[in-house]
Amino acid sequence: MSATGVAMRALNAGPPLADAERRMLNTPGSRVRNPATSLMNAEPTYGLHHPDLESYAPIDTSDLDADNVPLHLATAPPVRAINASQYATIYHQYSAVDVPCEAVFPYLYCGHRGPSAQIEFFSQGRSPQAPRYRGLSVVRVSDQKEASDETASGLQGNFKDPSGVAHHHAELLSSQAPEETLRYKTNSSGAVVAHDAQFRPQVRSRRANTRSFQTQSLIYTMLSDIVVYSPEGLTDKARATALAFRYAQQRFYQDRMAENLGGLKYNVFIITDSFETLQSKYPDLVAIDLYGNPWNSVHFLMREQDEMYRMAIASEIAPNLYLGSSQDFQPNIALPQDAPFEGAPTFSIGLEAFEESNPPTSSFLFKATESFKAFDRHVKEGKRVQVPTAHLECPTGTSHVLGVDQLRVVTSDIMNLVAWVQLHVSPDQIQPPSVARRALVYCNDGYTESSVFALSYLMYTQQISLQQAFLRLHVQYNRPFFIFRKDLELLRALEKSMVNDVSSAPDPQSDWSNDPHFDGSLPSRILPFLYLGNMQHARNARMLKAMGITHVVSVGECVANDPENRSPYSLGEAEADQSIAVHHIRNVADDGTDSLREMMCDAVGFIEQARKSGGRALVHCRIGVSRSSTMVIAYIMAHLDITLIDAYLLVRSRRLNVLIQPHLLFFWELRGWETALAARLQRCVADSKLHPFTVDMDIGAGRGQYGLAYADYAPAGKRSVTWSYFCREIAALNARYCIDSS
Repeated sequence: MSATGVAMRALNAGPPLADAERRMLNTPGSRVRNPATSLMNAEPTYGLHHPDLESYAPIDTSDLDADNVPLHLATAPPVRAINASQYATIYHQYSAVDVPCEAVFPYLYCGHRGPSAQIEFFSQGRSPQAPRYRGLSVVRVSDQKEASDETASGLQGNFKDPSGVAHHHAELLSSQAPEETLRYKTNSSGAVVAHDAQFRPQVRSRRANTRSFQTQSLIYTMLSDIVVYSPEGLTDKARATALAFRYAQQRFYQDRMAENLGGLKYNVFIITDSFETLQSKYPDLVAIDLYGNPWNSVHFLMREQDEMYRMAIASEIAPNLYLGSSQDFQPNIALPQDAPFEGAPTFSIGLEAFEESNPPTSSFLFKATESFKAFDRHVKEGKRVQVPTAHLECPTGTSHVLGVDQLRVVTSDIMNLVAWVQLHVSPDQIQPPSVARRALVYCNDGYTESSVFALSYLMYTQQISLQQAFLRLHVQYNRPFFIFRKDLELLRALEKSMVNDVSSAPDPQSDWSNDPHFDGSLPSRILPFLYLGNMQHARNARMLKAMGITHVVSVGECVANDPENRSPYSLGEAEADQSIAVHHIRNVADDGTDSLREMMCDAVGFIEQARKSGGRALVHCRIGVSRSSTMVIAYIMAHLDITLIDAYLLVRSRRLNVLIQPHLLFFWELRGWETALAARLQRCVADSKLHPFTVDMDIGAGRGQYGLAYADYAPAGKRSVTWSYFCREIAALNARYCIDSS
C-alpha cells in the first residue's frame, strides 16, 4: 500500500472507515429543520434547535418593564425559564453540533456593520447576510461583589473545605459577563434599565484580520441564544439582565431586517434552579464550584506555562551537567554533592543564560574553585559547614552580527567557561579530596538562551562536530533547543576552536548543516514521532533523514515539486527514490477563506501510518504557524483523545520560539473535528461491552503516553466550551505577548 493511499485507520480499529464514516469526520452535517413553533423562520438552520420551545414557560418581567417601552421592542420573544435539566440538554446539544464553516463565515469575520477593511476583504465590500445559525452564549450575573481570590478566575489551586457556600465563586463552563457584549444603563438604585440596552459596537480595525479573536465574543453572542444565570438563583438582577438581552436582540434583528440582511430571531433563557442543583446534577457543566475549586476550567496561560515547563524540565546531557529552565534551579544547601538525592536534583553550580549576560571573570571563577576545594576538605575532616553554590551568568548568542574582534572575545569567554564547568562536574577531571558537582545551565524557557552553551559543551567535551552535537542533543538526549541564524557563525567559530578533528571536506550526502536552507533551527518535536516545521525544514531532506523523518505532510506548499529546489538532496529527490513519503495538500492558502476540513482524515491517516511503521512525520506549511499547526492539532486530538483546548495548548507550547495561530476558520473546523471524533468514539464504545479506554481502537491510542499522563486532559467532547469563550481566552493569552489582533 502506498504511503499516500493508506486508508484512514487512525480513527478505526480493524477495517478502514466506511464512506459514510469518513463523511461524518470530514463533512459536518448539522443542518436541521425546526418546527414552526420553535422559530420565527421555518427555513433550514444550523446549530441549536428547540422542538419543545413552547414548553419553556415565559418569565414574568412586567415589574421590570418601563411604561414607555417602544412597541417595536415589546414584540420581542419572551424571556423563558429553564431548569437545570433543560439547560444541560441545550448545552450538550450545542456541544454535539458540527457546523460547516460556510454556514457562519465570512460573517464571523465581519459581523454586523463591522470594520470596512474586513467587509472589503471577506465580503467584496458588502455587509454579509446574517447566517441562519443559532449558537449559544452563557452569561453569569451576580449580586455579590466578585472575589479577588485567584481561584475564582479559574486558576488551579488546592481544594478548599466546604465550610460555607460562597456564591461569588460559582461559575458554569463558558461563562461571560454581560458587560462584555451588552451596553446598558442603570437607574439611581443601580438596577439595570433593560429597555435602553443594546449590543456594544464593534471595534474598528484598519486592516483585514483573519485572527480577530477579540471580536468574537460580541459577534458570536449576537448570533446566539443566550442563557442567563445567577449563582444566587432567580434574582431581580438576573431577570433584568435577561430582559436587557431580549431588547438588544430585538434591536439587532430589526436593524438587519431594515437593511435586508436576514437572520434569525434568538431566544433568551434564564436558569431558575439554584447553583447547588446544577453542581450536584451536572458537574460536567461546572467550571468553578461554590467553594472556589476549579472543576472543568482551563486557565490558558497557566496551562501553557505548565506544558512548557514539563517539556523543558531539567535533564542530564553530560555527566553531572543538566539543561533546564529557571524553575529547575535548586541550590544545594544541605548535603555534600555526592550524597544521594530523591526527586528533582539540587545543584552546586547554576549557569543562568540570558541576553546581554556578562561572563564571569577569571578571578570570580578562581574564588569559586577555591571555595569548593575548601568545602571538600572540611567534609573530609568531618566538619559541618555551609554548602557553597556558584551562581554564574552564562554567555549566550548575541542579538546582532559580531565583528571579527567581538567574535573572538565571545568565543574565548564561552570556551573558558566550558572548560571551567567540565573541571568541576566531570568525574574524570576530579582529583581527591574534591568531588564532582552537579551543574544546571538554565534560561527562562529552558531551551533558547542556553542552547549555544549546551552545544559548545558537547563539542568541547566529546570532540564532535557542530552537526553531531545538534543530533546528539536532540536525538540522544531528547532535549528541546533552539538556535537562531545569527548564532550559527558563533557556533561554527567555536567548532573550529574546540574540535581538533573537524573534516574540511564533509560528506555531501550527510552534510545537512551547511545546506543553504538550514537556518539553525530544527523542526519542533511535538511528539516523539511528530514534528511541526516550516518550508525551509522540508527543503532540507538530508536533515530530515538524519532526524529519522520518513513522512512529510506538505500543507499548501508543495516543496517536493518546487522547480527552484531540485538539487540531488531535495525533498523531491527523496520522494522520487522513496526514502521519504510525501502527502501533498494542494491549493490551500492561509487567507482565511480556504478550508482544511475535507483533508483532515487523509492527513491524520498518513501521520498514523508513519507512527505504526516506526517512522516519524514532519508537517509543514510556509512558516509552520497556521495550516500545518491545524493539521498537527487535529492529529493530536485524535491520537491522544483530548479536547481542542488541550491539543492547542500542547502544540502551542512545543512549537519552539514560534507562536502558532490557526486563523478563525481553521479553529472553527477544529471544533467540528472534535465533535466528529467524540461522535466516532462514542459509536465505537456503544458497540462494545468494554470501557471506552480499553476498547481496541486507535482513537486515544496515545493517551497517557509520552509523559502526558496529565490529570486535567479531557477526552474530546467532554469539556466543550462555546465559541465566544474559546476565542476570548485565546485573545487574552495572546495579549500577554503584545499581539495586536485589531
